[in-house]
Amino acid sequence: MSRGTPDHAADADARERADLAAALIDQGFTAGASPERLLEALLAAYVAVAEVHPCCTAAGAAALQRYAFRLWRTAEFGSAASHLH
Repeated sequence: MSRGTPDHAADADARERADLAAALIDQGFTAGASPERLLEALLAAYVAVAEVHPCCTAAGAAALQRYAFRLWRTAEFGSAASHLH
């Protein structure tokens, strides 16, 4: 990919992840889960998958580190998703 050329596969992948996350969050809130309980459930599901599917562990750990960094930055500099609370 040359500089300035959109990476359509990466964009589609990001959209798919965002859509899946939104669906999970919507279902959790519909079921009456608090944001804290929903986060705990999502983390528990991640750990369960990583334990059962070792091939997912490295990729999942890398993704979890990226998102943890985003959460740290959000906590330090203010929420980009303050509308959730």
